[in-house]
Formats: sequence, structure tokens, C-alpha cells
Amino acid sequence: NDNLAFAYENLGRYDEAEKAVQSALDRKLEMPDFLERRYRLAFHRGDEAGKAREVALGRGNSGAEDMLYDMQAFTAAYHGRLHEARTHAQRAVNLARETNHDERAALYQAGSALREAFLGYPAEARAAAATALHFSRNREVAYGVAFALAPGTSITLDVCCMAAVRLVTSDGG
Repeated sequence: NDNLAFAYENLGRYDEAEKAVQSALDRKLEMPDFLERRYRLAFHRGDEAGKAREVALGRGNSGAEDMLYDMQAFTAAYHGRLHEARTHAQRAVNLARETNHDERAALYQAGSALREAFLGYPAEARAAAATALHFSRNREVAYGVAFALAPGTSITLDVCCMAAVRLVTSDGG
């Protein structure tokens, strides 16, 4: 049902997405992704109380808390609160690493690298990208890092893409 909710969300059909999540919950299907999905739906609706509710529900849930910190990082950046975004992002990375989810930590770092690059902080983007690749070199991390490093840096897009291709082909992807 999270796939269905995801599809509805991406179509802007937020009520239907919420119903898909609720249907799964009614059938006692609990997934950390549902907290993140409901947070995203609350974000789309401008529902501050809804976002806060999902964060509170995820507190202490090792499968959800880091995801929700990452979502809060994107929300803070969206609203121009970069310092807060960085704090939330680092907390997401730390929580993921504490629970031995290095690939998830790497994805959060790649997201931070993208955010820093798009907001005009290339040095911070490079640092976040390097940390992401230190944690994991999976395909999604490599793509995120390649995009983060491409704009406004001394590394050309060709070099980034070639690095991403090497990483993907070396892991069988």
C-alpha cells in the first residue's frame, strides 16, 4: 500500500494517498515508511500539526526516526532555514549509522550534498558528497553525489558521470 500511496502522492492526489496508508494501517500493516509518507502528505497540505504528530510517533522508532529527521531537513531547507536543515540532516545520518544502516546514512549525506550544491555552497556539497561515498558507493548514492558535484564545481559533469558509471557497473548494477 505504500507504493499505491506513493503513486497517489506523486499525482497530487493526497486524500487518496492518505486513504491507502490508512487502509494498510487498518489491516495492522505497520511500516516506518508510513510515518514518512504521512509526514510528506502533511507537508504538501501545509499541516504543521500533522508533521509534528508524525515526528512524535517516530521518536524512538529506529526504522522511522532517521527518515523523519531527513524529511525535517528538507522541510527546513525548503523554508530557508539552512542551519536547521543541516542539524536535522546530521541527526538523520547519526541515527542511521547508530543502527548500522550505512547505506541509508549515505543516502542522507548525498541528499545533503545536493541541497548544499543547489543552495550555492559547493565546499559543503563536496564534503557531504565525500562522506556519502565513504559510507556507501551504491548506485543511488553515486547518482546523488554526481549531481551534487556537477554544478559550479571544478569537477566536470563528464567526470562525475564516468565515476557514477564505474561505481554502478562495479557493483553489478
